[in-house]
Amino acid sequence: MNWLQLVTPYLDTSSLPALAGTGSFLLARVLGALIPAGLLAGFFPRFAETLTDDVVRIRPRAVILMLLLGFAVIATTPILVALLILTVVGLGLAFLIFFLYLAVMLLAFFYAGILLGSLLARRYARRSTVLWRDGVVGMLLLSLVALVPFAGSAVVLLAVMFSTGLLLSRAFHLAFPREEARLPADRQA
Repeated sequence: MNWLQLVTPYLDTSSLPALAGTGSFLLARVLGALIPAGLLAGFFPRFAETLTDDVVRIRPRAVILMLLLGFAVIATTPILVALLILTVVGLGLAFLIFFLYLAVMLLAFFYAGILLGSLLARRYARRSTVLWRDGVVGMLLLSLVALVPFAGSAVVLLAVMFSTGLLLSRAFHLAFPREEARLPADRQA
């Protein structure tokens, strides 16, 4: 009796290639998410720390607002792109908005994992700096949660909606700073 018969007594030989294919697909899917999250956290640690500080200081009302903002962007942008494609004049703008939408969704997905990992690092390692491995650990946990049927997809969708709202809120505050946040020399000019 070989080791494969001991490990898988209820599998026949025809289902082994399907099991191996599924396992390799899941491994590639998880690794495909871990690498960009680790690179983003490693290359842009200050931005991840800023987002984590925002999450730590956020009020419950603002969490709901971030979720609503993320939902609005996720739900309405494809409708806007479809309407712009219908008009021949808006075709270029539709492509631009579509590619920006894809970039924001990818960043939101990766930063959801980075935020999870950096929050865990703050809680358990008592460290406020974000390292690349925080992004990898957080993305691994988010990928494992995504494997849970039904509830996992809902949790990942909520995390992506929240990080979408947080990223867009941060981008808005960078593009349009408050008047009192400017330097005194800028106010006089």
